Amino acid sequence: MTPETEDVEEKAFNYAMGILIKSWRIERGWSQQILARKMKIPVRSLQQYEKGAEAVSIRQFIQVCRLLKIEFTLPAEAES
Repeated sequence: MTPETEDVEEKAFNYAMGILIKSWRIERGWSQQILARKMKIPVRSLQQYEKGAEAVSIRQFIQVCRLLKIEFTLPAEAES
């Protein structure tokens, strides 16, 4: 894989994560201001995550899932 391909894949992943977070937030009727406040981050950062302009760390992703009550499980082999 070339560095250019990795960059394109990373941008696509960030965009997909942003779409997920935004859709979950909207489904629950939360504004960006509410979610950002609960995450203790600036609204601008949340906007960047939702646009895919910035990468969301796994820690932040788990925090979003907990706040928005999104359930997910890791595959059994990832837990060991």
